[in-house]
Amino acid sequence: FEFPITDPCGNVNPIILELAINDIEPVDVEIQGGTINCPGEQVVLTAIPSGGAAPYTFDWSTGETTQSITVSPGSTTTYSVTIEDACLGDQASETFEVIVPVLPPLTLNETADITE
Repeated sequence: FEFPITDPCGNVNPIILELAINDIEPVDVEIQGGTINCPGEQVVLTAIPSGGAAPYTFDWSTGETTQSITVSPGSTTTYSVTIEDACLGDQASETFEVIVPVLPPLTLNETADITE
Protein backbone atom coordinates (compact mmCIF):
# COMPACT_ATOMS: atom_id res chain seq x y z
CA PHE A 1 0.00 0.00 0.00
CA GLU A 2 1.19 3.50 -0.75
CA PHE A 3 -0.07 6.50 1.18
CA PRO A 4 0.67 10.06 0.01
CA ILE A 5 1.72 12.32 2.91
CA THR A 6 2.05 16.06 2.38
CA ASP A 7 4.81 17.76 4.36
CA PRO A 8 4.54 21.38 5.66
CA CYS A 9 6.14 22.69 2.42
CA GLY A 10 3.48 21.09 0.23
CA ASN A 11 5.68 18.26 -1.04
CA VAL A 12 3.98 14.91 -1.39
CA ASN A 13 6.03 12.06 0.09
CA PRO A 14 4.70 8.56 -0.35
CA ILE A 15 4.86 6.16 2.55
CA ILE A 16 4.97 2.58 1.47
CA LEU A 17 3.49 0.04 3.82
CA GLU A 18 4.01 -3.67 3.22
CA LEU A 19 1.76 -6.09 5.04
CA ALA A 20 2.32 -9.81 5.40
CA ILE A 21 -0.17 -12.17 6.95
CA ASN A 22 1.33 -15.44 8.09
CA ASP A 23 -0.67 -18.62 7.90
CA ILE A 24 -1.78 -19.98 11.24
CA GLU A 25 -0.51 -23.48 11.92
CA PRO A 26 -3.16 -26.14 12.57
CA VAL A 27 -4.12 -26.66 16.20
CA ASP A 28 -2.43 -29.62 17.89
CA VAL A 29 -2.04 -30.86 21.46
CA GLU A 30 0.33 -33.18 23.30
CA ILE A 31 -0.20 -34.53 26.81
CA GLN A 32 2.81 -34.72 29.09
CA GLY A 33 2.63 -36.80 32.23
CA GLY A 34 4.67 -38.89 34.60
CA THR A 35 4.50 -42.45 35.76
CA ILE A 36 3.25 -43.97 38.97
CA ASN A 37 4.59 -46.91 40.95
CA CYS A 38 1.60 -47.83 43.08
CA PRO A 39 -2.19 -47.65 42.71
CA GLY A 40 -3.57 -44.38 44.09
CA GLU A 41 -0.40 -42.32 43.57
CA GLN A 42 -0.89 -38.91 42.02
CA VAL A 43 0.38 -37.88 38.59
CA VAL A 44 0.02 -34.51 36.84
CA LEU A 45 -1.10 -34.49 33.20
CA THR A 46 -0.45 -31.30 31.22
CA ALA A 47 -1.90 -30.43 27.81
CA ILE A 48 0.70 -28.65 25.64
CA PRO A 49 -1.08 -26.83 22.79
CA SER A 50 0.56 -25.68 19.56
CA GLY A 51 -0.64 -23.97 16.40
CA GLY A 52 -3.80 -21.91 16.25
CA ALA A 53 -3.79 -18.85 18.47
CA ALA A 54 -3.99 -18.48 22.23
CA PRO A 55 -5.88 -18.42 24.46
CA TYR A 56 -6.93 -22.06 24.32
CA THR A 57 -9.80 -23.78 26.09
CA PHE A 58 -9.28 -27.22 27.62
CA ASP A 59 -11.84 -29.99 28.09
CA TRP A 60 -10.57 -33.13 29.87
CA SER A 61 -12.40 -36.46 30.00
CA THR A 62 -12.56 -35.89 33.77
CA GLY A 63 -14.65 -32.74 33.25
CA GLU A 64 -11.86 -30.38 34.28
CA THR A 65 -11.12 -27.32 32.13
CA THR A 66 -7.59 -26.37 33.21
CA GLN A 67 -4.36 -26.90 31.28
CA SER A 68 -3.08 -29.40 33.89
CA ILE A 69 -4.94 -31.98 35.95
CA THR A 70 -3.89 -34.21 38.83
CA VAL A 71 -5.17 -37.78 38.78
CA SER A 72 -4.67 -40.78 41.05
CA PRO A 73 -6.09 -43.85 39.30
CA GLY A 74 -6.45 -47.17 41.07
CA SER A 75 -5.97 -49.05 37.81
CA THR A 76 -4.62 -48.31 34.33
CA THR A 77 -6.75 -45.48 32.92
CA THR A 78 -6.80 -43.53 29.65
CA TYR A 79 -7.41 -39.78 29.89
CA SER A 80 -8.21 -37.47 26.97
CA VAL A 81 -8.23 -33.74 26.38
CA THR A 82 -9.74 -31.62 23.62
CA ILE A 83 -8.47 -28.10 23.10
CA GLU A 84 -9.91 -25.25 21.05
CA ASP A 85 -8.08 -22.14 19.92
CA ALA A 86 -9.50 -18.64 20.19
CA CYS A 87 -8.73 -17.57 16.62
CA LEU A 88 -10.15 -20.22 14.31
CA GLY A 89 -12.23 -22.26 16.73
CA ASP A 90 -10.32 -25.35 15.56
CA GLN A 91 -10.06 -28.32 17.88
CA ALA A 92 -7.49 -31.02 18.54
CA SER A 93 -7.65 -34.04 20.84
CA GLU A 94 -5.12 -36.38 22.44
CA THR A 95 -5.16 -39.32 24.83
CA PHE A 96 -2.71 -40.43 27.51
CA GLU A 97 -2.67 -43.76 29.30
CA VAL A 98 -1.59 -43.78 32.92
CA ILE A 99 -0.34 -47.29 33.55
CA VAL A 100 -0.80 -48.55 37.08
CA PRO A 101 1.38 -51.58 37.75
CA VAL A 102 -0.25 -54.73 39.08
CA LEU A 103 1.90 -55.90 41.95
CA PRO A 104 1.87 -59.50 43.15
CA PRO A 105 0.39 -59.92 46.60
CA LEU A 106 2.79 -60.10 49.50
CA THR A 107 2.81 -63.54 51.06
CA LEU A 108 4.20 -64.48 54.44
CA ASN A 109 5.08 -68.01 55.34
CA GLU A 110 4.68 -69.02 58.94
CA THR A 111 7.44 -71.13 60.43
CA ALA A 112 7.77 -72.77 63.79
CA ASP A 113 9.50 -70.74 66.49
CA ILE A 114 13.10 -71.60 67.08
CA THR A 115 13.88 -72.56 70.66
CA GLU A 116 17.13 -73.61 72.21
